Amino acid sequence: MDGIGLYRRFLALQPWSSNGKRAPHKPLLALWAIGRALRGESRMVPYSLVDRNLAPLLDRFGPRRKSPRTQYPFWRMRKDGIWEIDRPEEVTTTHSDDAHVKSLRANDIHGGLLEEDYVALRQDPHLAWRIAESIIEAHFPKSYRADILRATGLDTAPDQVTASSQDDSGQLGEERAVYEYELSRRLKRDPGFRPAVLSAYREKCAVCAFDVRLDGKSTAVEAAHIHWHADAGPGRVCNGLALCTLHHRLFDRGAFTLSSDDDRTISVARGANGTGFDEVLGRFDGTPPRVLPRTDHDRPAEKYLRWHQTEVFRGNS
Repeated sequence: MDGIGLYRRFLALQPWSSNGKRAPHKPLLALWAIGRALRGESRMVPYSLVDRNLAPLLDRFGPRRKSPRTQYPFWRMRKDGIWEIDRPEEVTTTHSDDAHVKSLRANDIHGGLLEEDYVALRQDPHLAWRIAESIIEAHFPKSYRADILRATGLDTAPDQVTASSQDDSGQLGEERAVYEYELSRRLKRDPGFRPAVLSAYREKCAVCAFDVRLDGKSTAVEAAHIHWHADAGPGRVCNGLALCTLHHRLFDRGAFTLSSDDDRTISVARGANGTGFDEVLGRFDGTPPRVLPRTDHDRPAEKYLRWHQTEVFRGNS
Protein backbone atom coordinates (compact mmCIF):
# COMPACT_ATOMS: atom_id res chain seq x y z
CA MET A 1 0.00 0.00 0.00
CA ASP A 2 1.26 3.47 -0.96
CA GLY A 3 1.14 5.38 2.32
CA ILE A 4 1.67 8.73 0.61
CA GLY A 5 -1.25 8.09 -1.72
CA LEU A 6 -3.43 7.16 1.24
CA TYR A 7 -2.44 10.37 3.02
CA ARG A 8 -3.42 12.41 -0.01
CA ARG A 9 -6.79 10.74 -0.44
CA PHE A 10 -7.77 11.42 3.16
CA LEU A 11 -6.42 14.98 2.97
CA ALA A 12 -8.52 15.51 -0.17
CA LEU A 13 -11.72 14.61 1.69
CA GLN A 14 -14.36 17.09 0.54
CA PRO A 15 -17.09 17.94 3.06
CA TRP A 16 -20.31 19.43 1.73
CA SER A 17 -20.18 23.22 1.63
CA SER A 18 -22.71 25.94 0.87
CA ASN A 19 -22.61 29.64 1.75
CA GLY A 20 -20.14 29.14 4.57
CA LYS A 21 -22.18 26.46 6.34
CA ARG A 22 -20.11 23.94 8.25
CA ALA A 23 -20.64 20.21 7.63
CA PRO A 24 -18.04 18.03 9.41
CA HIS A 25 -19.95 14.81 8.64
CA LYS A 26 -17.31 13.20 6.41
CA PRO A 27 -14.28 14.07 8.59
CA LEU A 28 -15.99 12.71 11.71
CA LEU A 29 -17.14 9.53 9.95
CA ALA A 30 -13.62 8.98 8.60
CA LEU A 31 -12.10 9.45 12.07
CA TRP A 32 -14.60 7.04 13.62
CA ALA A 33 -13.77 4.45 10.95
CA ILE A 34 -10.02 4.89 11.46
CA GLY A 35 -10.52 4.32 15.17
CA ARG A 36 -12.32 1.07 14.40
CA ALA A 37 -9.45 -0.03 12.16
CA LEU A 38 -6.89 0.63 14.89
CA ARG A 39 -8.94 -1.37 17.36
CA GLY A 40 -9.33 -4.26 14.92
CA GLU A 41 -13.11 -3.93 14.77
CA SER A 42 -15.13 -4.96 11.73
CA ARG A 43 -14.55 -2.92 8.60
CA MET A 44 -18.06 -3.02 7.11
CA VAL A 45 -20.79 -1.84 9.47
CA PRO A 46 -24.55 -1.35 9.09
CA TYR A 47 -25.92 2.13 8.57
CA SER A 48 -27.80 1.82 11.87
CA LEU A 49 -24.50 1.52 13.75
CA VAL A 50 -23.00 4.47 11.89
CA ASP A 51 -26.07 6.57 12.69
CA ARG A 52 -25.94 5.60 16.37
CA ASN A 53 -22.28 6.64 16.68
CA LEU A 54 -22.00 9.52 14.24
CA ALA A 55 -25.07 11.46 15.41
CA PRO A 56 -23.59 12.21 18.88
CA LEU A 57 -20.30 13.27 17.28
CA LEU A 58 -22.12 15.70 15.01
CA ASP A 59 -24.15 17.03 17.91
CA ARG A 60 -20.99 17.66 19.90
CA PHE A 61 -18.56 18.89 17.23
CA GLY A 62 -20.83 20.15 14.48
CA PRO A 63 -23.13 23.17 14.22
CA ARG A 64 -26.58 22.99 15.73
CA ARG A 65 -28.97 21.42 13.24
CA LYS A 66 -32.47 19.96 13.53
CA SER A 67 -31.30 16.62 12.13
CA PRO A 68 -27.78 15.12 11.95
CA ARG A 69 -28.46 13.60 8.49
CA THR A 70 -25.94 10.81 8.98
CA GLN A 71 -27.07 9.17 5.75
CA TYR A 72 -25.30 11.86 3.73
CA PRO A 73 -21.66 10.97 4.57
CA PHE A 74 -22.49 7.25 4.70
CA TRP A 75 -23.67 7.41 1.08
CA ARG A 76 -21.65 10.30 -0.37
CA MET A 77 -18.19 9.42 0.94
CA ARG A 78 -17.93 6.73 -1.76
CA LYS A 79 -17.03 9.54 -4.17
CA ASP A 80 -13.99 10.49 -2.07
CA GLY A 81 -12.22 7.23 -2.84
CA ILE A 82 -11.95 5.98 0.75
CA TRP A 83 -15.38 4.42 1.43
CA GLU A 84 -17.61 1.77 -0.07
CA ILE A 85 -21.18 0.46 0.22
CA ASP A 86 -21.85 -3.27 0.00
CA ARG A 87 -25.06 -3.25 -2.09
CA PRO A 88 -25.63 0.23 -3.52
CA GLU A 89 -27.94 -1.13 -6.21
CA GLU A 90 -30.50 -2.02 -3.52
CA VAL A 91 -30.69 1.54 -2.18
CA THR A 92 -33.43 3.85 -3.38
CA THR A 93 -32.32 7.45 -3.83
CA THR A 94 -33.79 10.94 -3.95
CA HIS A 95 -33.84 13.22 -6.99
CA SER A 96 -30.47 14.57 -5.78
CA ASP A 97 -29.04 11.04 -5.67
CA ASP A 98 -28.96 10.82 -1.88
CA ALA A 99 -29.93 7.60 -0.14
CA HIS A 100 -33.30 7.22 1.54
CA VAL A 101 -32.77 6.44 5.23
CA LYS A 102 -35.62 3.90 5.20
CA SER A 103 -33.93 2.05 2.34
CA LEU A 104 -30.58 1.94 4.14
CA ARG A 105 -32.24 0.50 7.22
CA ALA A 106 -34.68 -1.87 5.53
CA ASN A 107 -31.96 -3.43 3.37
CA ASP A 108 -29.40 -3.53 6.20
CA ILE A 109 -26.89 -1.70 4.01
CA HIS A 110 -23.30 -1.83 5.23
CA GLY A 111 -20.49 0.63 4.57
CA GLY A 112 -16.83 0.96 5.47
CA LEU A 113 -13.36 1.99 4.46
CA LEU A 114 -11.96 0.35 1.34
CA GLU A 115 -10.54 -3.03 2.30
CA GLU A 116 -7.02 -2.22 1.11
CA ASP A 117 -7.02 1.02 3.10
CA TYR A 118 -8.44 -0.65 6.20
CA VAL A 119 -5.69 -3.29 6.10
CA ALA A 120 -3.01 -0.62 5.60
CA LEU A 121 -4.27 1.41 8.57
CA ARG A 122 -4.59 -1.70 10.71
CA GLN A 123 -1.03 -2.80 9.89
CA ASP A 124 0.54 0.64 10.23
CA PRO A 125 -0.84 2.45 13.32
CA HIS A 126 1.65 5.27 12.79
CA LEU A 127 0.15 5.97 9.38
CA ALA A 128 -3.39 5.79 10.78
CA TRP A 129 -2.51 8.15 13.62
CA ARG A 130 -0.94 10.69 11.26
CA ILE A 131 -3.95 10.62 8.96
CA ALA A 132 -6.34 11.07 11.88
CA GLU A 133 -4.43 14.06 13.19
CA SER A 134 -4.27 15.59 9.72
CA ILE A 135 -8.04 15.30 9.33
CA ILE A 136 -8.62 17.07 12.64
CA GLU A 137 -6.13 19.81 11.84
CA ALA A 138 -7.64 20.35 8.40
CA HIS A 139 -11.24 20.69 9.57
CA PHE A 140 -11.25 21.86 13.20
CA PRO A 141 -9.46 24.34 15.50
CA LYS A 142 -6.56 22.99 17.54
CA SER A 143 -8.67 23.23 20.70
CA TYR A 144 -10.88 20.39 19.38
CA ARG A 145 -8.05 17.89 18.95
CA ALA A 146 -8.03 16.10 22.31
CA ASP A 147 -11.82 15.93 22.58
CA ILE A 148 -12.28 14.54 19.07
CA LEU A 149 -9.53 11.96 19.52
CA ARG A 150 -11.17 10.84 22.75
CA ALA A 151 -14.69 10.77 21.29
CA THR A 152 -13.63 8.69 18.28
CA GLY A 153 -11.58 6.25 20.34
CA LEU A 154 -8.26 7.60 19.07
CA ASP A 155 -7.11 9.20 22.32
CA THR A 156 -4.62 6.48 23.20
CA ALA A 157 -1.94 5.98 20.59
CA PRO A 158 -1.06 2.33 20.04
CA ASP A 159 2.37 1.19 21.22
CA GLN A 160 3.39 0.76 17.60
CA VAL A 161 2.91 4.48 16.97
CA THR A 162 5.35 5.44 19.69
CA ALA A 163 7.87 2.88 18.53
CA SER A 164 7.66 3.69 14.84
CA SER A 165 7.82 7.43 15.43
CA GLN A 166 11.42 7.03 16.50
CA ASP A 167 12.45 6.16 12.92
CA ASP A 168 12.05 8.77 10.20
CA SER A 169 14.20 7.01 7.61
CA GLY A 170 13.07 5.73 4.21
CA GLN A 171 9.38 5.60 3.34
CA LEU A 172 8.26 6.78 6.77
CA GLY A 173 10.41 9.90 6.52
CA GLU A 174 9.06 10.61 3.04
CA GLU A 175 5.48 10.18 4.26
CA ARG A 176 6.11 12.57 7.14
CA ALA A 177 7.55 15.17 4.75
CA VAL A 178 4.61 14.83 2.36
CA TYR A 179 2.14 15.03 5.25
CA GLU A 180 3.68 18.24 6.56
CA TYR A 181 3.89 19.79 3.09
CA GLU A 182 0.33 18.94 2.06
CA LEU A 183 -1.15 20.15 5.33
CA SER A 184 0.88 23.37 5.42
CA ARG A 185 -0.13 24.09 1.82
CA ARG A 186 -3.81 23.79 2.72
CA LEU A 187 -3.63 25.57 6.05
CA LYS A 188 -1.02 28.25 5.50
CA ARG A 189 -1.28 30.75 8.33
CA ASP A 190 -0.52 34.44 8.28
CA PRO A 191 2.38 34.88 10.74
CA GLY A 192 1.27 38.45 11.33
CA PHE A 193 -2.20 37.53 12.58
CA ARG A 194 -1.31 36.75 16.18
CA PRO A 195 0.87 39.81 16.93
CA ALA A 196 -1.59 42.12 15.17
CA VAL A 197 -4.57 40.81 17.15
CA LEU A 198 -2.76 40.88 20.49
CA SER A 199 -1.56 44.42 19.81
CA ALA A 200 -5.07 45.61 18.90
CA TYR A 201 -6.40 44.20 22.19
CA ARG A 202 -3.46 45.53 24.24
CA GLU A 203 -2.51 41.90 25.00
CA LYS A 204 -5.61 41.46 27.16
CA CYS A 205 -8.46 38.97 26.98
CA ALA A 206 -11.47 40.59 25.31
CA VAL A 207 -13.88 38.86 27.71
CA CYS A 208 -12.25 39.16 31.13
CA ALA A 209 -9.29 41.52 30.51
CA PHE A 210 -6.84 38.87 31.80
CA ASP A 211 -3.29 40.09 31.16
CA VAL A 212 -0.97 38.26 33.56
CA ARG A 213 2.63 38.72 32.46
CA LEU A 214 5.74 36.70 33.12
CA ASP A 215 9.03 38.58 33.02
CA GLY A 216 7.19 41.42 31.33
CA LYS A 217 5.75 39.26 28.55
CA SER A 218 2.10 38.38 28.00
CA THR A 219 1.24 34.80 28.86
CA ALA A 220 -1.87 32.68 28.25
CA VAL A 221 -3.51 35.27 25.97
CA GLU A 222 -4.05 33.97 22.44
CA ALA A 223 -5.32 35.19 19.08
CA ALA A 224 -8.54 33.35 18.22
CA HIS A 225 -10.15 33.27 14.79
CA ILE A 226 -13.86 34.13 14.81
CA HIS A 227 -14.45 32.44 11.44
CA TRP A 228 -12.13 29.46 11.82
CA HIS A 229 -8.86 29.31 9.94
CA ALA A 230 -9.67 25.64 9.22
CA ASP A 231 -12.81 26.86 7.40
CA ALA A 232 -10.89 29.42 5.34
CA GLY A 233 -11.44 32.28 7.77
CA PRO A 234 -9.00 35.11 6.91
CA GLY A 235 -6.08 36.22 9.03
CA ARG A 236 -7.42 39.73 9.56
CA VAL A 237 -7.66 41.53 12.89
CA CYS A 238 -11.41 42.04 12.37
CA ASN A 239 -11.71 38.23 12.22
CA GLY A 240 -9.86 37.84 15.49
CA LEU A 241 -10.27 38.13 19.23
CA ALA A 242 -7.61 38.20 21.90
CA LEU A 243 -8.74 35.64 24.46
CA CYS A 244 -7.19 33.99 27.50
CA THR A 245 -6.60 30.27 27.03
CA LEU A 246 -9.83 29.32 28.81
CA HIS A 247 -12.08 31.74 26.96
CA HIS A 248 -10.43 30.79 23.68
CA ARG A 249 -11.40 27.17 24.20
CA LEU A 250 -14.94 28.11 25.28
CA PHE A 251 -15.34 30.39 22.25
CA ASP A 252 -14.16 27.68 19.84
CA ARG A 253 -16.62 25.24 21.38
CA GLY A 254 -19.53 27.66 21.08
CA ALA A 255 -20.09 28.27 24.80
CA PHE A 256 -20.44 31.96 24.01
CA THR A 257 -20.45 34.35 21.08
CA LEU A 258 -20.62 38.09 20.42
CA SER A 259 -23.62 39.89 18.99
CA SER A 260 -23.41 41.70 15.66
CA ASP A 261 -24.62 45.04 17.06
CA ASP A 262 -22.37 47.98 17.85
CA ASP A 263 -21.79 46.83 21.44
CA ARG A 264 -20.67 43.30 20.41
CA THR A 265 -22.55 41.99 23.47
CA ILE A 266 -21.48 38.63 24.90
CA SER A 267 -24.13 35.88 24.67
CA VAL A 268 -23.61 32.70 26.69
CA ALA A 269 -25.13 29.41 25.54
CA ARG A 270 -27.98 28.32 27.79
CA GLY A 271 -26.55 24.82 27.93
CA ALA A 272 -23.37 26.05 29.63
CA ASN A 273 -23.25 25.32 33.36
CA GLY A 274 -21.23 23.63 36.09
CA THR A 275 -18.75 24.42 38.82
CA GLY A 276 -17.11 27.78 38.21
CA PHE A 277 -19.59 28.72 35.48
CA ASP A 278 -20.74 32.00 37.02
CA GLU A 279 -17.22 33.20 37.75
CA VAL A 280 -15.70 32.15 34.44
CA LEU A 281 -18.55 32.80 32.01
CA GLY A 282 -22.03 33.42 33.39
CA ARG A 283 -21.31 36.87 34.82
CA PHE A 284 -20.31 38.14 31.37
CA ASP A 285 -23.62 37.19 29.71
CA GLY A 286 -25.34 40.26 28.26
CA THR A 287 -22.35 42.53 28.83
CA PRO A 288 -19.97 44.10 26.29
CA PRO A 289 -16.41 42.76 26.02
CA ARG A 290 -14.02 44.23 28.58
CA VAL A 291 -11.51 45.00 25.84
CA LEU A 292 -11.99 45.88 22.16
CA PRO A 293 -9.69 47.49 19.58
CA ARG A 294 -9.72 51.27 19.61
CA THR A 295 -10.22 51.54 15.84
CA ASP A 296 -13.50 50.49 14.24
CA HIS A 297 -11.92 48.63 11.32
CA ASP A 298 -10.11 46.30 13.77
CA ARG A 299 -13.23 45.45 15.76
CA PRO A 300 -14.92 42.09 15.15
CA ALA A 301 -16.62 42.28 11.75
CA GLU A 302 -20.33 41.51 11.51
CA LYS A 303 -19.95 38.89 8.76
CA TYR A 304 -17.48 36.82 10.80
CA LEU A 305 -19.58 37.10 13.94
CA ARG A 306 -22.66 35.92 12.04
CA TRP A 307 -20.72 32.87 10.86
CA HIS A 308 -19.74 32.06 14.44
CA GLN A 309 -23.30 32.59 15.66
CA THR A 310 -24.77 30.12 13.15
CA GLU A 311 -21.94 27.59 12.74
CA VAL A 312 -20.33 27.38 16.19
CA PHE A 313 -22.43 28.96 18.95
CA ARG A 314 -24.47 26.38 20.81
CA GLY A 315 -27.48 28.68 20.98
CA ASN A 316 -29.94 29.84 23.57
CA SER A 317 -32.09 26.71 23.81
